[in-house]
Amino acid sequence: MSKLINKFKKKIVVLASVMIALQPLLGLAVLPAKTFAATETVVEWNFPDATADNVADGGISANAAKTISTTGGTSAIDYTAADVTRSAHATGWDSGSDIKSWQVEFTTVGYNDIKLSSAQRSSGTGPRDFKVQYSVNSGATWTDVSGGTVTTADNYTLGVLSGISLPADVNNQPSVSLQWIITSNTAVDAGTVGASGASNIDNIVVTGVATTTPALTEVTPVATLTNDTTPDYTFNSTEAGAITYGGDCTSVTPTAVVGNNPITFSALADGLHNNCTVTVTNTDGTSSTPLSITPFTVDTTAPVITLVGANPQTIEQGQAYTELGATVTDINPTTPAYISDGATVVDTAKVGTYAVTYNATDLAGNTATPVTRTVNVVSPKVDTPIVTGPAVPTVVTTVAEIPVDEQFGGSSEQGEVKADTTVKPDNGGNTENKEEKKEETKGKKNIPLWGIIFLLVLAGIGGYLFYSQSPDKSKK
Repeated sequence: MSKLINKFKKKIVVLASVMIALQPLLGLAVLPAKTFAATETVVEWNFPDATADNVADGGISANAAKTISTTGGTSAIDYTAADVTRSAHATGWDSGSDIKSWQVEFTTVGYNDIKLSSAQRSSGTGPRDFKVQYSVNSGATWTDVSGGTVTTADNYTLGVLSGISLPADVNNQPSVSLQWIITSNTAVDAGTVGASGASNIDNIVVTGVATTTPALTEVTPVATLTNDTTPDYTFNSTEAGAITYGGDCTSVTPTAVVGNNPITFSALADGLHNNCTVTVTNTDGTSSTPLSITPFTVDTTAPVITLVGANPQTIEQGQAYTELGATVTDINPTTPAYISDGATVVDTAKVGTYAVTYNATDLAGNTATPVTRTVNVVSPKVDTPIVTGPAVPTVVTTVAEIPVDEQFGGSSEQGEVKADTTVKPDNGGNTENKEEKKEETKGKKNIPLWGIIFLLVLAGIGGYLFYSQSPDKSKK
């Protein structure tokens, strides 16, 4: 067999080395090394010498003044010699079943894994049967300790308890009471416990492992302003344990692990949340200092956009686009700015109708309902031009007065007609010149051309009649 082992020894070592090297690649869990905290004496009574008394002889400073006593009406305690040192000694245990006991009280704050050791002896007529009980409410209720049954004899070898574990209820408690109570009136010699029967107890030692308090730190807080009603949060804990939530915040995550702990809060109402806390209680019953979660505000209300100026807006083709703007209202003090796409949407070089959209998003991430403005790009207005051409000639006719002999018998000179027709351009002369012309022609009759012609014809006819009736003409 030894030859077979030696034959495969090297191969086994090599295989083990390979497995260790490939452990991360194979996804095998790396088991952390188990660390064992040191056990400490929480309190003890060992009555070392003749100066022994009921005060504790060792343990943590918080238990330095703790004492041992009896209940139910035994004699006073004295301190007799034990095997080498002293022990606590009392008589008067008769009729003491479920009544009389040895009792101690101490604190276990900062300790868990509490264990008890003790040594008891009774005289022949002293009580034989005991059990250990504990209380964490100053003796209001007592509970049996598993493995705490004691049967004594007239020695310190039979009635010994050695490092029995006490229930987790006594871990990290400000006050723990223990009692070794008589469970029968039977004496060590199998008779009935007598009044002079004695009971001794020695080497009471309570040990525990110092607990560590979980330390919590915030890793990823909730955003100061968020529209998420179930925001995520991450904290770090130095120990595993049960999580307790405080304030407005709760979560379905019940336990914490060592390291980062991401959690999601249950639905929260809109508003400020500044009272949230997280506490971790480890398996020893030690609770961390509550971690205050950085205050945050939940806001699910969207901002509202209101247009400023005309809608629709009209712009002439070729003119620059003018943004009329908008106002944004929000429940948060910091009002978000609006965003308009008018500068990119509207092409003022082209006649047409354009839709300009306005948007806004507040600091919580809420988006406003978009608002649209219609922009009409129209052709520019064309005014009818005033045509300025050459001056239109104006015919000004001046006709002198025509004195006509009433009997047409006067000189022909009296029937002379004088006309002055002048064509002058209407050059927009000033008013003064026109006024002067009016003065010049005042008292004269202006006759139109057809009137002149008519007069000339009339004059011709008159002249003919006059000539035909003259005496000279008639003689011929």
